[in-house]
Amino acid sequence: VIVEGRVVSMGQTRAQTYLNFGPSRAYDFAIVLDHRVQNSFDSTGTKISALTGHTVRVRGLLDVRLGPHIQIHDAEALEMTRATGAVSPKSGDRIRP
Repeated sequence: VIVEGRVVSMGQTRAQTYLNFGPSRAYDFAIVLDHRVQNSFDSTGTKISALTGHTVRVRGLLDVRLGPHIQIHDAEALEMTRATGAVSPKSGDRIRP
């Protein structure tokens, strides 16, 4: 599926980072990234923590266990929309609004 929405908060565990689209993890959508994916973003100059408040688009398999989420294992599955002006992990080019 493709899901687009605004990241309202970010959470972290030792192994994963969560980009939450709403306040309730049990009911609202989330993107789950392992730390290897986060390192891919860091290498392009994009900080995952800076995505809070911005609109993103993610592609992947929807899992509804423990709340609706997509777990990504590749930075190319997540892209920032043009409105964010962020760096694309695919090319490293700046996206203009």
